[in-house]
Amino acid sequence: MDDLSMELQGVKLEDPKAVLEFAISREELAQNIYMKLAEQTPDGDTKALLRSFAAEEANHKELLFAELERIQGILSWYDPSELNGLMED
Repeated sequence: MDDLSMELQGVKLEDPKAVLEFAISREELAQNIYMKLAEQTPDGDTKALLRSFAAEEANHKELLFAELERIQGILSWYDPSELNGLMED
């Protein structure tokens, strides 16, 4: 069994919510690794590069959270009050 297969054990790949939650956890892990490496390196350029990688992982995590909220029906891209008078009883 390869490393990816081991990591995916228990993840219900047919469940988009489970897949997104797994992906979010991986983005958080990568972000933390880059930040720890940035803290440990004495080289300013490398530190800046690692911090930019960590920021990218944070952006990826935000995108995944937005998708998770979308599939759960949490996000609304409109103001429901705009529909007043447009809906039939």
